[in-house]
Amino acid sequence: MISNQYIEALCHRTYQRGVANDKPQVSQLLSKIGTERFTGKEMAYATQWDDGGNFGGINHEYVIQNLNANDAGVKNQEWVMKYGYANGGFQVSQEELQVCKGDVNAYMDVIQNVMAGSLSGLDRTVSTFLSGDRFGTLFEIAAGDGDSTTHGITFATGTAVTLTIPADVRVKIGIGSRLVFASSGTYGTAERNSPLAGSSVDAFVYVTGISGSKITVKPVAALNGVTVYEGDYVQLHGNRLAYNGTGTGFDGLRDILVSGKDRAALIAGTYWDATFRGVDRSPAPEAFAGQYVDGTSATGNTPITDTINKLYEATTVFGMGLDNVIIMNPTVMTKISKEALATNEIRKSVDGKKRVASFGLSDFSVALGEFTSGDVIRDVSFPTDKVYSLNAKSDLKLYEVNNVGAALRAVQNDEVGKSDIASVSTMGINGNNPAQLNLDQLFTVYGPYPTNDGSGAVTKVGMNLRGNFKLERISASGVADIA
Repeated sequence: MISNQYIEALCHRTYQRGVANDKPQVSQLLSKIGTERFTGKEMAYATQWDDGGNFGGINHEYVIQNLNANDAGVKNQEWVMKYGYANGGFQVSQEELQVCKGDVNAYMDVIQNVMAGSLSGLDRTVSTFLSGDRFGTLFEIAAGDGDSTTHGITFATGTAVTLTIPADVRVKIGIGSRLVFASSGTYGTAERNSPLAGSSVDAFVYVTGISGSKITVKPVAALNGVTVYEGDYVQLHGNRLAYNGTGTGFDGLRDILVSGKDRAALIAGTYWDATFRGVDRSPAPEAFAGQYVDGTSATGNTPITDTINKLYEATTVFGMGLDNVIIMNPTVMTKISKEALATNEIRKSVDGKKRVASFGLSDFSVALGEFTSGDVIRDVSFPTDKVYSLNAKSDLKLYEVNNVGAALRAVQNDEVGKSDIASVSTMGINGNNPAQLNLDQLFTVYGPYPTNDGSGAVTKVGMNLRGNFKLERISASGVADIA
């Protein structure tokens, strides 16, 4: 400690260049799948899902005479995919650009800094669609969060409410995130397409605090006096054009591979989303909605492992390839580690003095005869109660209308790391962009707009992504619910 205050005043501070990334990681799977171009207003594609029943033994005459009588023969199906939307943006003022210009005046370039956050936010939004659905569904209001009698939560403007979130939701939201509620208005009856509580697309709460498995939210005036219920679906704001409309985001794996109560409703012919991309999936759920295993009531010492084996068996019957991967949240991997009795303590001497212990499971695969599953992708954005099996290398693709892939590649991640904020591209945006539409097929630059607070003109940049996910060979993919 320098005791002479005048000498202390003479000394400089040393500033470390750059800004560290203390945000949660985003989806690992999203950076691994390929992209293709999506042209036109929609994309049509076809699949063959059945050979028909006009086959038999020696009685050739009977088989031929009954062609088209009892069976239409080979069955093909046309699908029509439309694109979805993911939007974001940022603003920057003349004052911010001037005062923070150069290495001496700021930790890093202003545009690069806000671009890193905006692209990361879009990445989280698209990964929310991928691991979820086109509504941006995040979670259901947990049992115990509502009133013990009515199971409801009644909002009052400005009054904070605490909600319980699963582990995967932590990486999909941030302080200020706006959330809406799909609610039927009655406890225990909501669907993901239920109307939004408050009968408005702008009846939302915004996140004010996040700590572990709890978030704190505050409602806007449009939710004042409105009650939501345990089991209602919490979704990202901005994914409907009308409060009772359908989702406008990218179709996700929850839309494509149907599971849980939705699967039971699909088989019963009562599923609200039975018709998907123009196809009624009820007649052939395995072909049109993938394989499904309900492992929620599995018993024994290895319920999750047994469930994954059953899922692997089911997808193998429909031609699962050697490149199929298993996708799960890291919390599921922890449970499997315990099931496999792999929480082993390995002790070894180091220089005859120290002992080192190693715990847990680094990797695993599922074997069925000559077939062995490919990689296990531990993705923090995937739900904690499901396991997926699909070919992420060739069957799952992101079809982009504009330069979606470039936006996502700007925030590449490895399996355990996060993007370096200072390495994220500014994507051509700088402090001198004029008002412009469709810049680099990603951005719209608005303004500059005058301000009255002395900060000078403000420029706003809109980030507009359009595209959708397509899964080839749906029948060779699958999903399992786990306890």
